[in-house]
Amino acid sequence: MIKHLAFMFLAVTLFAATASHCETDWDLRTMDGTVTAIDMREPSITVDGGVTIKFAVSNDTVFLKDNTKIRLLDLGIGDYIKVEYYHKGTESRTPSRLTKVELIYDASTR
Repeated sequence: MIKHLAFMFLAVTLFAATASHCETDWDLRTMDGTVTAIDMREPSITVDGGVTIKFAVSNDTVFLKDNTKIRLLDLGIGDYIKVEYYHKGTESRTPSRLTKVELIYDASTR
């Protein structure tokens, strides 16, 4: 009986630990959308892909166009981009770390 109770306690403890751990795990996510704002002071970019999200840009963020590195300065309002970011938590509008931005369509070439 004691072994059975100990096993049940262990199982419940592990389940609770796993559930709380999953809520704080980092998820790699992607989003396609149109650039609606660029702030060079923060720096950040805001993307509308059905939901509008503001992404903070770090020194680790990689910017690409046709597999060639570009810079944040090369992006413009109206460009269509694909972003890759790590997300932590349950609020979908709060990205945690922007890792890659790929310029899909340059609006200045219309």
